[in-house]
Amino acid sequence: DKITARTETFEAAVGSTVKFGPLYIKIQSCQKASPLEQPESAAFLQVWETPNDKKAQWIFSGWMFAPSPALSHMDHPIYDVWVLD
Repeated sequence: DKITARTETFEAAVGSTVKFGPLYIKIQSCQKASPLEQPESAAFLQVWETPNDKKAQWIFSGWMFAPSPALSHMDHPIYDVWVLD
């Protein structure tokens, strides 16, 4: 949360949905390189927002890469979502 500087780290299984404030984050797929390769973790996420109990709005759908968060990022004025591992 960019306004309150509140951060939270979630662990979520593939197929699950995590809620943070008005955001819902669904993990559709995860991939991680083998220990012998260059470390790279990626997840396919779908993120939607329900501001003030209004109609849900899609705000992101795509792959996020842990070592390169700027490569495919969620553009939102208040919230940032990053894949860590």
